[in-house]
Amino acid sequence: MTALSWIGGSHRIVSADQSAQVILWNAASGTRIRTLGDRSGVAWSLSVSSDGATVAAAMGQNATVAIWNLSNGKLVQNLPCPDERPTRLAVAPDGSSLGAFSRSRGIRTWSLPALRPTGMLWGNKGWLALGPNGLSVWAESLGILVRRTGKSPLYLCSVNKAILDQDKISCQSGKRPPAKDILKSETPMNVPLWAGVTPNGRFVLARYPNQPIRIWDIQSGKPAGTLPQTSGRLSRVVISPDSVNLAAIDSDGIVQLWNLVTHRRVGRSKASNARCLAFGAGGRRLAVGTDANRILLLQVPDGHKVGEVKFRRPAFVALGPQGKTLVAVHKGCGRLDLPD
Repeated sequence: MTALSWIGGSHRIVSADQSAQVILWNAASGTRIRTLGDRSGVAWSLSVSSDGATVAAAMGQNATVAIWNLSNGKLVQNLPCPDERPTRLAVAPDGSSLGAFSRSRGIRTWSLPALRPTGMLWGNKGWLALGPNGLSVWAESLGILVRRTGKSPLYLCSVNKAILDQDKISCQSGKRPPAKDILKSETPMNVPLWAGVTPNGRFVLARYPNQPIRIWDIQSGKPAGTLPQTSGRLSRVVISPDSVNLAAIDSDGIVQLWNLVTHRRVGRSKASNARCLAFGAGGRRLAVGTDANRILLLQVPDGHKVGEVKFRRPAFVALGPQGKTLVAVHKGCGRLDLPD
């Protein structure tokens, strides 16, 4: 299995696998509702629209993004991505836009529900994130390019000024350096490990190697602070649906929690060997899958354990709309299991 997503406000989930099948499930009964796709290639990623009416899947083998109507299972449209194989998708929290990333050609964006092309950004090393109202973010080595519907692009610099001076690259906040200056750089530039936009569309966050997570105010384009750094590398970074908290797994497999309003670390789990995590729809619960064959339910923001389920090698976890239903997927076997 390559991807898993809960359809907000319902008891349905959708999954993708390496046989290019996109499957709609009933989470309450564990039964398959319908299968989408034609078993050609691999469905690398999927995203569900905010109203739960459509699902988009990146069909790597066919170099397309397939859109299906979830109510009747019909294919709405195949969005072509010429000369590229999309591997990552993102849908804006308000459902206003869809973005696809490929290593060869960068990102493409489309408006929803009209599915009109709205932009393309070249670059094969970076991170794509989408926000509400047509907001798209591309994080690369020097900084972060922010595009907003009806407004000029904004560039947020993220690297040390001494590095820029050494290579004679001019990078002012709000303006992206010329491509020729970036290409001539003699100093290795770090590719971002992660970038994201808060669901309310106010802030963009990014983490670069050996740096804390940095925060920018999208409206002003100015830095808004950093989150206290932990030792080692963070992975599986997620932002709560209410835009208040951020959770990540550190290099020791421990879950760390930060408050995005105060910029303070507010909690951590005592259990180690965490490998996947997901917030519930309200942002007050966090599900954590571990290598110890356990799925933990943590209270947000302090990280205290409030529940535990035995489950063999969880690779994906998801919490239902009320935080009462848990869905998990085994690593490797691709079978969907619903713990009690």
